[in-house]
Amino acid sequence: MIYSIRIYNVNSVHVGPFVTSVRHGGLYRELAQQLHFGYIGCDLLSSNASSDRFLLLEFWQLAAAFSAAQQPPETKVLASFLRKLATSCEDLGVFGFLPPRNLGIDSVPENRPPLVQKRS
Repeated sequence: MIYSIRIYNVNSVHVGPFVTSVRHGGLYRELAQQLHFGYIGCDLLSSNASSDRFLLLEFWQLAAAFSAAQQPPETKVLASFLRKLATSCEDLGVFGFLPPRNLGIDSVPENRPPLVQKRS
């Protein structure tokens, strides 16, 4: 599973529609699930420091599903829906968990402990 992460600063008069569209049953969430193969869903987190700042965390089955979903024109329309409610949007990128070391992959970045310790 991979995660797409964006931060939105939303115009205060649009906070209600923005939040409603991303919640369960909301327009954005429902359209995203209908349009995108491999789209699992999303969570919306609100900032403790500002009532109009949100982090949208979207869940995808595979990186290939996320990449394929970025191409069709309807994706641009769906993405612009949230951006029009926002004063700014920062795309932080796509993230995934590091593979466990016990799979024989030793690509853990420096200064980061392994996710799984090998047993002796």
